[in-house]
Amino acid sequence: MNIRDTKTYREKAAKFKEGKVCEWCSSSIDLHVHHPQELFPTPEQIRNLMYAIAYSKFKDHYEQQHIKNGKSFETGRHKHEGRTFYHPISTQHKFEYDISTEIIQYKLPTPTKKDMEQFKLKYNKFLEDNNVKYQIEAKIKEADKRYVSLEGAVVICKRCHHATHKDMDLCPICKQKYKKKKYQTCFDCLPQKKKTEIEEFKNFEKQWCGHK
Repeated sequence: MNIRDTKTYREKAAKFKEGKVCEWCSSSIDLHVHHPQELFPTPEQIRNLMYAIAYSKFKDHYEQQHIKNGKSFETGRHKHEGRTFYHPISTQHKFEYDISTEIIQYKLPTPTKKDMEQFKLKYNKFLEDNNVKYQIEAKIKEADKRYVSLEGAVVICKRCHHATHKDMDLCPICKQKYKKKKYQTCFDCLPQKKKTEIEEFKNFEKQWCGHK
């Protein structure tokens, strides 16, 4: 059963909405309890992230054990202690870093079918030995508990709630139209100069595509 369908959640959500209006547009019609995605990851997102971290840790350990054979070579990527993912060594870092924290990435020769089978067996044993599945389920239960607590949740109307699923929010200027979150305002609230530039670009794009 989905946690939103439980009696406990439905009762808490109904009480949470009492006396409130939409936090975005102030409507009092058809209100919903909204859990911002950045604060409330789904079970699938939690599983994907934690398995990705576990896989990265195991792969690092596995490769380090095989680097000693001298058959590996550098990939041109590195990461820093405490970080999960590698990035190109040529990346312009925002801050200076201690070179001793640099971990160079090595690539092993193309694995044989037997190598891949051994890798899979050892990876599954790594997951079991480190209780990764248990840790994931514990994290999901923790997230479910917070979801039901409504800590960080907001009340918005059905119209605004629908917009969130399209990665949109309400324009802070007119508070009437919706916009993509990456933009500061809706098109109508842009300065006239900016509107003109956009329209000119669109016209140019149409003419260019038509000519082509």
